[in-house]
Amino acid sequence: MSFPGEKKASTVDLLSSNARTGIKVIIVGAGFGGLTAAIECFHQGHDVEIYESFPVLKTLGDIISFGANGGRIFYRWSNGKIAAKLKSLCIDLRDYGFRIHKWDTGEVVYHQKSPIPTVEAPVLNGHRGELHKVVFEYARDELKIPIHV
Repeated sequence: MSFPGEKKASTVDLLSSNARTGIKVIIVGAGFGGLTAAIECFHQGHDVEIYESFPVLKTLGDIISFGANGGRIFYRWSNGKIAAKLKSLCIDLRDYGFRIHKWDTGEVVYHQKSPIPTVEAPVLNGHRGELHKVVFEYARDELKIPIHV
């Protein structure tokens, strides 16, 4: 989506821009929200540091889902490589869709089919810890964003 007069940045523009803004951004927390904010600020040319109180990264958690809008963000990073890494760790729920069950019998009372996915906006359903590790390592290892634990 774009607005009249808006210059849309391409993935290459975001990743290859060496123009730094001089703005320093401090992010508190290295969860999905903090990492994503830090990565996006970095791509905008800001100097970013993350502070996390948890002393060590652990790949813990249950399933987490990112819809197409979240997938679009991941796809912008590293020319689609991060989205591809995440997708390789995910399960495909397209055939299942979104189902609402009666709590007592398990009977399906509503079934919404999944939309047709696109490469540029993947829907991701996977283990929270495994997906988090990919995003964490991208920020720390590839972008060299300092993460203080």
